[in-house]
Amino acid sequence: DNGMESGTLRRRKVIPFILVVAFHHQKGHHIEFIHPPIPTIKDKNGDDEYDIPEEWKILPFLSLPDGAHFSDTDHTFFQITGQKANKDTLFAIACYRQIDASTMINRTADISRTKVQKAVVVLCRWPIYSSILSRLAPATQAYFAQKDFVDRNIVIELYNNLNSIFSMGAQESIIQSNLYIDLNIGKMVLQFGRTFLVIFKLMLLEFKLILYCPYPVGQACQAVLAMASLVPNLLSHGYIDVSYQQLPLFGKEYEMHPYLTVMQMTDLMNSRSIFAGISNALFLRNLSQEIISVNLQTSEINIPKKYMSDAVLLSDADTRFIDSVVDAVQKYNHEEDFQGSDDWIRSRFSEYLDGILGILYKIPDVFESTRIVDTIDLERTSDYNVAWVRTWISTISFQKLSLPPQTPVKHHPSG
Repeated sequence: DNGMESGTLRRRKVIPFILVVAFHHQKGHHIEFIHPPIPTIKDKNGDDEYDIPEEWKILPFLSLPDGAHFSDTDHTFFQITGQKANKDTLFAIACYRQIDASTMINRTADISRTKVQKAVVVLCRWPIYSSILSRLAPATQAYFAQKDFVDRNIVIELYNNLNSIFSMGAQESIIQSNLYIDLNIGKMVLQFGRTFLVIFKLMLLEFKLILYCPYPVGQACQAVLAMASLVPNLLSHGYIDVSYQQLPLFGKEYEMHPYLTVMQMTDLMNSRSIFAGISNALFLRNLSQEIISVNLQTSEINIPKKYMSDAVLLSDADTRFIDSVVDAVQKYNHEEDFQGSDDWIRSRFSEYLDGILGILYKIPDVFESTRIVDTIDLERTSDYNVAWVRTWISTISFQKLSLPPQTPVKHHPSG
């Protein structure tokens, strides 16, 4: 049975599908093309439409995002959680463009507006977003340059190319080397200065934390990944399978989304805690008392009353640490230095986490299941701000940590 065979083959592919998503004057956001093809059904007007799984229904809205019309080209990164949750999660990279309809060579009946908006979307089993984008962006540009969207050979060719580059056999080493491409952590460090460490420490507390950028939308997605990449091994296991993470930060209780559309606002409201990128200001207006928001355009951070406490403050040692990181990034010369590079910044933050864990491992009460957090003496952690540490050890992700057999004595990396 050919259908079965292609199904199992597809399951093994790193890129199971590539899609074209369009904005249609009657249908709105919809999937126009899927390769390899999936069965179709009739819609209410009797037209063919793809019989997509329920969890894909949001995909067109994430691919042509809120505020897409602000720019001629942009991209989004997002994830589609499968029915078996962790097992089937797909990571999506959508590259969006718009052009004037008057320039089309093959102007099909569905093109009735002055602008044509479409996105080419790659679904991937690994969160190697930037790496795929570097190949998807030029292919999308070439697809638009044809001025004929019916000819989709470029799209199919990209699907084949990506699968041969990231073939399952060569995966581990290729995936690892592609996870951290183009995250521009240094740029964020320079933009936010000391606030950068505040954002990092807030991310660990399982609040509702949102990074907002109206456009380019891709900047919000990349900022979420840049922050998450500071926790060792978090991205390499898809930030969904917590079993491999040294610090099991994200999972069912604490969701991470590089991008959420305004249609997911209720999901955000109902979630226990979330870390996500957004581009729609409605989130900020409607949820100003519910979420901590970081504005990537103005560099402002808004912490509502319910989250305001000493836990959001930096200690003197914290300030020395982040000042030294900022200083190195300012002096960084990418042709000759390691110090100041994104890899170096990640290694410094890894030391930062090792330091606090090393101190906590020497306070056995912290890991007792019957502990009462408020009564544990945390004075030894004052370099990290005791109020922050107390909040952090109360989180679900911290409680998943087990005590290692032995750890070298560690301290705050500010020396």
